[in-house]
Amino acid sequence: MDYLLVHGAWHGAWVWDQVGAHLRAQGHRVHVVELASHGAVGTPIGGLYDDADIVRTALTEIGCPVVVVGHSYGGAVITEAVTDAAEVRQLVYLAAFMPEPGQSILDVIGGKPPLWWMPSPNGRTVTVDRPKALFYNDCDDATADAAVARLQPQSLASLVQPTSVAAWREIPSTYIVCLKDGAGSPEVQRAIGSRARRLLEIDSGHTPQLSKPGVLAEVLGSLALEPPDPMASALAEHL
Repeated sequence: MDYLLVHGAWHGAWVWDQVGAHLRAQGHRVHVVELASHGAVGTPIGGLYDDADIVRTALTEIGCPVVVVGHSYGGAVITEAVTDAAEVRQLVYLAAFMPEPGQSILDVIGGKPPLWWMPSPNGRTVTVDRPKALFYNDCDDATADAAVARLQPQSLASLVQPTSVAAWREIPSTYIVCLKDGAGSPEVQRAIGSRARRLLEIDSGHTPQLSKPGVLAEVLGSLALEPPDPMASALAEHL
């Protein structure tokens, strides 16, 4: 099976390195995108629609049915990007946003930026206060510190641009709740994930790609073998 892995805000394709290695060891083909909405200070960066275009291009290049995984902000990206159900076998939302058409990330979180969003002086980008506690609370210190050092500013545009479609309405979807998430409570994730056709739970922080890559890869690999029944109601499993 082919997998397309989409990272979240402030992160890059690097966050999927270990999960990709595990999936390849299972015999899967792995594709990872680098989104345009983050970048080093002073470099041009894009918004949600630029990111969606990157995912659409990747789907075209892959050219066969694929499982698309979106982490955190990446959930909004895959929601906007996927328009052809023939290309995608399943959508997977990992502690991710599943916006309705017309909703932005800011809308979903209540219209008010959280206190840990740190806007730049020109207001065009946002960085993160206390990322170690928010994103890597179950990682060892070395892993967390290395990840924090690689985070880059995220464009404000990506967080305020509304989606125009909702791919999860048409394509079988699975939501993975991260039970120790420092950025979003399990209760909020379950509420968001109620839109999916299957609900799973992992005992991890916000970024299991770094804290539990083998466990996450096992879960993702199992979804390729047993895609959710489109007629079934949401199923909760504890992993």
